[in-house]
Amino acid sequence: KGTAEGFRGPFWWWLWFLTRCPCLVLLLGLSTSLTLSILGFAASGYTIHIDMDIENYMSADSEVMRVDTAVSRAVEETKELRKAYRNDANSSRRLTGKARRTGDEPGPTQ
Repeated sequence: KGTAEGFRGPFWWWLWFLTRCPCLVLLLGLSTSLTLSILGFAASGYTIHIDMDIENYMSADSEVMRVDTAVSRAVEETKELRKAYRNDANSSRRLTGKARRTGDEPGPTQ
């Protein structure tokens, strides 16, 4: 016919099948979920690993936390490097008697 009024799509067929054969739909749904469960259990080697360590549940492990930890470590390392650089600059000043400007210290600009 070519008209939309005579067209029977997948939703119509699913509704027809569901209302005409509800027991078959129930068995099909149960067998599908049971089959997938058995396949998943077989893929895991027929073992179920349960983590009983409470510390693993209490720690937040997400991408945001990993980025935050990485940024915190980078900031701390930068502070340590700046401190070491300042100490190195101060010790070389004492040894040579020259004042070298590091950029972090106040003083006249040349």
